[in-house]
Amino acid sequence: MKKRKTYHHGDLKEALMDAALRLIRSKGLRGFSLREAAREAGVAPSAPYRHYKHRKELLASLAERSQIQLMQEVRVAVQNAPDEPLERFKAVCGAYVSFAAHHPEQFVVIYDSEYMPSSKGDVRKEIEQEIKLLVKEVIGDVNHSQAASNRDVELTARALVYGLCRQYVDGHFSRAGVGPERATELANTVATVLRFGLIPPPTT
Repeated sequence: MKKRKTYHHGDLKEALMDAALRLIRSKGLRGFSLREAAREAGVAPSAPYRHYKHRKELLASLAERSQIQLMQEVRVAVQNAPDEPLERFKAVCGAYVSFAAHHPEQFVVIYDSEYMPSSKGDVRKEIEQEIKLLVKEVIGDVNHSQAASNRDVELTARALVYGLCRQYVDGHFSRAGVGPERATELANTVATVLRFGLIPPPTT
């Protein structure tokens, strides 16, 4: 018989979010109920209702916790990067792809449209805005030539980096033998290719 997970008093919310992560890994984002999360966490079926009315609230809470972790990793990466535009740009890209490669379940719940923040006062909305401002600042530094608008460069960078992230999250890279340890390297390549794509062609 499978041994039930235990949790320390006062850590019920954390235990339920950790249980949800394990269930996402085994059953997918929408493949389990709040009662199953309680069972996985080793608590009574009624226990989750102290904090969550339904599964969506549990996953929204998990998305917030995960986004805070992602933002912390982005900040640290940028702070530790050399003070040079391309290196800071690589740091942002690398932090995102590394997070997706090492925490695919958390990445999935952050970017699922059903759990995206909706109100301005939402903590996740504030974090999302901080990330956007940081990305805009870094891209503004990189895009000296203005070969394309900063907005277009931002959208292109997001598409390229998100595509790399989904390759990890959806298992395509693992099937191709590309492990999480290459996440930063691949992100650096994308950032570098995009940067040099911004160099205007020589005038004739």
